[in-house]
Amino acid sequence: MRAAAVAEHDALEPVVSVRDVGKKYRVYDKPQDRLKQMLLSRFGREYGTDFWALRHVNMDLAPGERFGIIGRNGSGKSTLLQMIAGTLAPTEGEVRVRGRVSALLELGSGFNPEFTGRENVFINGAIHGLSRERVAERFDAIAAFADIGAFIDQPVKLYSSGMFLRLAFAVGTSVDADILLIDEALAVGDVFFRQKCYRRFDELRERGVTIVLVSHGLGDIEQFCDRALLVDRGEPLFVGPSAAAVKQYYLLESRGRIASAPLVQVASGEAASPPMSVTAAAPVSPCDSMPTSVSARTGVPRSTPIVASARSGCSGSRPRSVTSPTRMPLNSTAEPTSSPEIELSKRTR
Repeated sequence: MRAAAVAEHDALEPVVSVRDVGKKYRVYDKPQDRLKQMLLSRFGREYGTDFWALRHVNMDLAPGERFGIIGRNGSGKSTLLQMIAGTLAPTEGEVRVRGRVSALLELGSGFNPEFTGRENVFINGAIHGLSRERVAERFDAIAAFADIGAFIDQPVKLYSSGMFLRLAFAVGTSVDADILLIDEALAVGDVFFRQKCYRRFDELRERGVTIVLVSHGLGDIEQFCDRALLVDRGEPLFVGPSAAAVKQYYLLESRGRIASAPLVQVASGEAASPPMSVTAAAPVSPCDSMPTSVSARTGVPRSTPIVASARSGCSGSRPRSVTSPTRMPLNSTAEPTSSPEIELSKRTR
């Protein structure tokens, strides 16, 4: 099913086209250096250093595709989403978008906290190009999906983060958008509302809406998205099927580093995992394979003392085992028995 979705993506004209996109910021050591840069840069004086938040990103998104973006915090995921939404201009490269865009980039973005939920619904509809009559026709469906009850007529500043998300998602998915951008907005929702959102995603996909999801929930990315982009430190590391992208992310994390690597473009199927080096194990001595015990007081493993024996082939360099006498009940008069190992040692002598 995922392979068919990738093949369909290759055959359709993209609604989002990103070509060698990068975003650069100027970082200053002191606040006054920012003013010096503005005034003295024309005379050849330079202050601060360049920081590339994102660079060398290339991807195409087809109509109806569900695309995920994953990576650690600070990797440039939100920066890329803002450039697709048009709220941030790229320093280099080009972003082409065909169709209407609805974006949930920040919780509460586009909402006036002093207005009621009802008033904010009409304001957001106007921002997305819908007339008041069309918003009024869809208001009951929006209120039913948000399911916040009488709070729809209360100021938004009184809402919890979950109520905010419910209303923002209901509005964002009801404005006839061709492209839906979601940046970690579902993280604050409860599990039942998230399931409701994914059912809405399926409905939007059937209508040809392209969905771009940024999330740290790798399980959601793997199950919901057709393809995914893995980025780290502003560099794209992998573009391909979502399951393969998640696997690459886990592999990089397990090695304790995420380093820049050539971009891997995968048309269909899962990408092969990078080869792992295998070192032949050294021969194990019979003595080395003896079980270990764990100290009940410290919890640290310690070798179990053994008795040297010519039959076992051990060198006998380890100390002889001394078994503590068997604990007897306080009211018992029986004599403690000898350890089986000590008896065996006596017979061999």
